Amino acid sequence: MYILKKIRKIIKLESVLTILLILSLTTSSNASENGFNFGSSKLNLGLLLTQSYDSNVYCGNTALGDLVLHIAPNINFALSTNKVDFVIGGTLDIVRYFGIMSGSINGTPYNTKELSTILGNSTTILTYKPSDKYIFKLRNDFFRTSDPRNDVFGTFARIDNTSGIGFEFNPSESAFKISLDYLFNFDFYDQGTGLSDADYYSHRPSFLLKWYFFPKTSLLFDIDANIIRYPNQWNYTDQVPGYFSSLNIVNFKIGVSGVFSPKLSLIFEIGYGNAFMQQNSSPDTTINQQENDQTVLADILLDYQMNENIRINAGYNRGINPASFFAYFNGNRFFIKYSQIFIKRLKIELQPSIDLQYYGRPIFSGTDISSTRSDIYGTFDLDIKYDILKWLTIALGNSFSIRSTNFRDATGNQGYIKNVTSILIDLHY
Repeated sequence: MYILKKIRKIIKLESVLTILLILSLTTSSNASENGFNFGSSKLNLGLLLTQSYDSNVYCGNTALGDLVLHIAPNINFALSTNKVDFVIGGTLDIVRYFGIMSGSINGTPYNTKELSTILGNSTTILTYKPSDKYIFKLRNDFFRTSDPRNDVFGTFARIDNTSGIGFEFNPSESAFKISLDYLFNFDFYDQGTGLSDADYYSHRPSFLLKWYFFPKTSLLFDIDANIIRYPNQWNYTDQVPGYFSSLNIVNFKIGVSGVFSPKLSLIFEIGYGNAFMQQNSSPDTTINQQENDQTVLADILLDYQMNENIRINAGYNRGINPASFFAYFNGNRFFIKYSQIFIKRLKIELQPSIDLQYYGRPIFSGTDISSTRSDIYGTFDLDIKYDILKWLTIALGNSFSIRSTNFRDATGNQGYIKNVTSILIDLHY
């Protein structure tokens, strides 16, 4: 079966072009008080070294573990003037697998060293403020990641890039604020993964109206769309006659956002979403018999600053998401984050979460197309960080995840357990 034969192929870096692209767009996610100041601009440099043990590098039902080394230099440049703010920077992540636990999965030999690759991310933001009433924004976010997305099992390198333009209008002495945005996203797997059929691009326009009935509290009216297309589609030489279903997701939400006390802020939105799924023609109609998805939407985010050392975030999200091989899934995510600072230098963070995911029917042969897929995905993260110096931080981390699913293939149920334990050295100036 096409997709299931491809699901655990080893990732290799496809071209020198990818490396050059990451090097030219690298961005830092954490610009601190350190840095080199040049007038109205600042340059931050950093290096993050991480040594981990990953108990299940392929995220599969048969676990293979390995030691993984990340060497991640980063850079961030920021320029600020009266009317223009500009930020550019990034992280280059050199990933080395040691191959200490190479073996076989269902009779197929694997060498985890071949997972070694180069990942990274970048962000570029340009903000133009001609007056207090108007703000124009241009933004690009680039990621090269090995996260395979929710609908695919395994470890696969891909490029996820989002470019956008935004406009904010805030009339003088008015309680209203209007935001218009447009994002263009493409999400493409490496050619060697055999998953190019799942590549997609999307258009994401949005409109947000805020009415401030109190200085720090507003009513929200939010409309957005996610128009998703798959340019490669299935082909008959792969002996899979089905086609991906295009989605035209439209979401309407209303809510409230505000600071309700010096310690408490809250965002609450509720609404309606519809996938407006567009069925593609296929000779095998049984594969393409998807039901359109429509559901209630919700976003709840609570931020509570108990004191200067303790902070709690909690939230819930429900929405419609694309899933290439299952058309879509409804996601219900619950999470909480607890952080506490001790003796001004030691910080501990706990973050459990649980996702309830309900998918459409699989659109490839060899599976039960009459039933839908449902997953329960849970995580528990623990991070302990200690600032030795203002430019040097050491940390210990552990990330545990478990996926329970009713989805099966020829190798059995595709649920898995994964644990990653890490030690980090963070140099940042």
